[in-house]
Order: sequence, then structure tokens, then C-alpha cells
Amino acid sequence: MKKILVVLAVIMFLVHAKPVQAARLLFSPETMSLTQGETVSVGLLLDPEGEAIIGTDVFLQFDPRFLELAKIEKTNTFPNQYALTINNQTGRAKFALVHPLGSYTRAYTKIAEVFVKGKSPVSSTVLAFNFTGATSTNDSNVVVDKGRDVLRQAQGAVFTINPVPGASQSVDNTSNTDDTDSDSTDIASDTEGEVAGGTTTTNVAITVPPPSGQVLSFPEASNTTIALTNEPDNQDSTLGKPGAAGGLSSPVAPVNPFAKNQGIGLLLLLVGLVLTYIVIRLVRAYLKRKEESLASDVSA
Repeated sequence: MKKILVVLAVIMFLVHAKPVQAARLLFSPETMSLTQGETVSVGLLLDPEGEAIIGTDVFLQFDPRFLELAKIEKTNTFPNQYALTINNQTGRAKFALVHPLGSYTRAYTKIAEVFVKGKSPVSSTVLAFNFTGATSTNDSNVVVDKGRDVLRQAQGAVFTINPVPGASQSVDNTSNTDDTDSDSTDIASDTEGEVAGGTTTTNVAITVPPPSGQVLSFPEASNTTIALTNEPDNQDSTLGKPGAAGGLSSPVAPVNPFAKNQGIGLLLLLVGLVLTYIVIRLVRAYLKRKEESLASDVSA
């Protein structure tokens, strides 16, 4: 009977015993493929494994030649976020998420969203956690009551960055080498812009302006021309409608922008002096009345 009780006690101890380190940090998805210049988001997950988590410190590291962190957004799991820092020059980022006093998290949940941009093509590059062990305080931590670190594993994400399709194709230019016969050249170029999780291509026509002194006309406004010149204009300019004779021959008199403000300031000064005079008169009348009251009390 005694041996049975000892065995039961050992079994109960093993069932209720908890490991010293029992939490994990990881990304979802763990692997991603994106195009150069594209921005994607990965979820940062916390697995408490039964622990009551009150906060976490997250230290990330990556190769800045291939990855760039655009932003990090926390979820509603932890109400408070502190010390968010992203350094895309050194390839490091850090932030802290904390519960208010008396609150904790036990659920397997997403605690943040990390937005990653691909910079250069590469077959494999890692967004990793800086985690050296529970005894270190300058790395990633998952904290329970009394400041105990229970993080046992921190698993990063692997990215494959593909080149932009068609970026390596060469374009043959068969233009005339004599540039003196043409006054302007139209160049059509494709520009890529980032739009809500993807890229878009827009054809933009760039027109080289004619040499100085020539006239550039716009077909949509046939009555309007713009003269491009580098010489200073010393003549009086005239303004008028197309076809109308004459214009503004006399220069406009300069307007002092401070004249109105000066007038308002003088008016306010005058009002202040009047109010000061009234207050002084009231104070004197009050003091005189006080002296008369004291004199009457003394005589009585």
C-alpha cells in the first residue's frame, strides 16, 4: 500500500510540473516568395504553451541588402507598445508589448504584423529573432509574473526575392546620331509604383523643352502660347484678353501688409489705456471711501 502511494505521488508531481521555459515566438507563414520592390506582411505569433504571459520584448535582425522593414503594427492582444525602433541601415528592429497590471495572455495568438519589402533578388534570406537564451536580457523575451523569462524557442521566417519580370531584357536603340536636326525628343518610360500590396505600371511621356527663345504651343489651348527665354524682361508686361487692345499700363502701387495690423495694434493700445484709467479711478474712489469709513469709526 505504501509503494502505491509513493508511485501516485510521483505521477501527480510529473503531471503538474511545468518546464522552466515554455513559450515560443514564430512567424506565419514561415516561408514567403515575393518580387523585388514588393511589400508583404507576415504575422508574428506568440505561443504561451499554458503560461500566463504579461509582456514580451521582440528583437529582430535581417540582412539590409535584401530586406527592408516598412512598418510594424501591433494587434489587440497587448494594449501597450513601447520603444518601437526600426533601423534599415543596420538590419535591426525592436519593440516591447505589455499588458496592464493584473492582466495576462494564455492563448496562442498573433501579437503583431510585420511589413517586409524585398530590395534585391536573392534565393534565401532570413528575418530572424535575436534570441540567445533565457538568461540574457538584451534579446527577445517572453515574460510572466515576477519578471521570469519563459521563452524557449524563436523561429524566424525565410524569404525568396525574385527579380522583376522583364527587368533584365535589353532595349535596342536605333536613333539618328545627328541631334542638331531635332528640337525636342519624346521619351516614353515605364514607372513602377507601390499600390496596396502590389505594383502598377504607368506609361509617362516626358517631353524635352525646346531651346531658349523658342515658343512652345499647346494644342488644347490654341489662343495661349508660352515663350521660354533666359533673358530678363525689362519691359512693362500687359495683361488682357486675346484680341483685346490695351492692358494695364500703370504699375500697381505696393501694399503694406502691416498697415492693417498697425492700425489694430494702436486701437488695442488706446482701449488698454482707457481701461487702465478707469481701474485707477475706481481704486482711488474705493480707498477714499475706506478712509472716510475709518475716520467715522474713530470719531465715534
